[in-house]
This record gives sequence, structure tokens and C-alpha cells, in this order.
Amino acid sequence: DNPHLIDDIGLTRRQVEAEIAKPFWRR
Repeated sequence: DNPHLIDDIGLTRRQVEAEIAKPFWRR
């Protein structure tokens, strides 16, 4: 198992949640 890969997935998920939380259509 590659913990680095898991960290990347976790980071990406947090970024996606952040994008959903804010009006992503307004950049």
C-alpha cells in the first residue's frame, strides 16, 4: 500500500468539498 497515494486522495477530496462548499461557478 502507498500511504502517499491515500494522502493525495484525501487532499483531493478536501479540495473537491471546498469547491462544492463555495460557488465554484464564480472564480
